[in-house]
Amino acid sequence: MRPMWLIGGNLIREQRWLALVLAFYVLTMTVFLSRESRIAAGDVAFLVKQQAIYAVLFSAMLALSTIHNERKTRRILAVLSKSVTRGQYIGGLLLGIMVLISSYCALVFLAGAFLARRIDVPVVQVGWMMLVALVAALLAATIALVFASLLHPVLATAATGLIVALPMALEAVLGHRAELVLPVYSLSMTIARSTFDISWKVAGPMLAAGVAEAAVVGMLAVAVFSLKDIAVAVE
Repeated sequence: MRPMWLIGGNLIREQRWLALVLAFYVLTMTVFLSRESRIAAGDVAFLVKQQAIYAVLFSAMLALSTIHNERKTRRILAVLSKSVTRGQYIGGLLLGIMVLISSYCALVFLAGAFLARRIDVPVVQVGWMMLVALVAALLAATIALVFASLLHPVLATAATGLIVALPMALEAVLGHRAELVLPVYSLSMTIARSTFDISWKVAGPMLAAGVAEAAVVGMLAVAVFSLKDIAVAVE
């Protein structure tokens, strides 16, 4: 686990400015809304849902760019030459991404909970939204890592987008069961349609499918990366 933590820690250190910018935005919006004499529930819901969707997008973006940047700087060769396995390398990248995204979601939860208490909204609803975002972000990152190991970032981005949109294409054939197939899009739409109404509930099977499929896709990412010739220079 130590190599994974070191690799993940290096990724976090490199992306610290992005994390600070996102944290500043969330805190600024929270202060802005909290100073209103009457806080609208819709504004709070929009802020929380917007940041939850951003968490999913940022996880995929980090996964898509990291391997390419590491190969471009040749740093990946130095890392893998020090008895670090390909699996540990991918695991370290995923660990770093999820620590960043989890920290971001925790900050959004605290901000959302603070505002929710001001308008007598159940805080648990904010927590559910963040949980859905974390599962979707985990699956999005593993899918992106598969294509980032194979393709140029531009092509990898397009391929990731196509796979994420797959449930929409399968819906005509599988109906609602298509939501369980790589449910990044389905989980994201669950967030987008969520409300602060206590009757809103998270689809348990979709969350379970997201976690299970992230594990499978993560192993696929390791297998794909293990076959990649990282010594080839990239532009």
